[in-house]
Amino acid sequence: MEKTIDLSHETLYQITETYQVAELAETIENLVRALVNGPEASEELEKITEALVSFVNDNHECFWLLVAVDQLLGKLYSDIEAESYENETEENTALFEFIDEFNSRYSEIVGEKIAFSPEQEFGITFNCEDNTWSRNGGEEKTFPEIIIEHAGLKWSLNEEYSPAFDFEDERALKKYKHSAISSLWLGLRDFARTWPDEEDMATCLFTVFDDALVEMSGTGYNWEIVETLLEKILYISVSEYNTEESDREDLNAYEPYVYDVEKIAQEILDKDIFDLAPYRWGE
Repeated sequence: MEKTIDLSHETLYQITETYQVAELAETIENLVRALVNGPEASEELEKITEALVSFVNDNHECFWLLVAVDQLLGKLYSDIEAESYENETEENTALFEFIDEFNSRYSEIVGEKIAFSPEQEFGITFNCEDNTWSRNGGEEKTFPEIIIEHAGLKWSLNEEYSPAFDFEDERALKKYKHSAISSLWLGLRDFARTWPDEEDMATCLFTVFDDALVEMSGTGYNWEIVETLLEKILYISVSEYNTEESDREDLNAYEPYVYDVEKIAQEILDKDIFDLAPYRWGE
């Protein structure tokens, strides 16, 4: 089997920094469906998984990529299951058994190879009463303050430009975004365990993308973080909830924004995210 994708850490970092996981997703799906290659497809999938974990072990903040692939496999499982019900052939049955087995194998490999606990390193908690966030029972702060402080990042005001917010370099900005996506995933998953309604979940999201750290206002960094999590991990099409672009008549803008954030929140809750990755990785 020919090499399917460049698995160097440099390439994987480029994939994460632009959130372009489509090539990786396509490669994985093609391998899953390539039963004609028998063991070779399975071996290549395991090699990709081990390369991803190795990359994340060197770049902890990119942990969210492992979750994105986990959710891709879950989506493939659902798609292939539906296909096998619609057309019950030997080939489709074998394909379904394969994705079922590799779903479990993926989680096993990550659990065996990951060198840190994502929940201990990136876990955060949302306080619905005060609309603040905390880490390990520590001081409650805004979402960006929690991320910046834990990642050990520095930022400064730039009075010549608006927005007047700068990280010390491009790498620091990327680390902020990746750390924020990883932490937000774990924070949302933790909050979902308290059985919030869509209004409370919408408020939780709002505390992230509303740039609660005033100096970040206008940068768009935090909306980018929310949108990436929704699109790349949960497969929620944010554009469907844009009241100015969608044809749907049941949408209500979450003022002053154009999106119906409460309906986005409801879709998140409908997915029972408290049962999703990282399972027991790194414990």
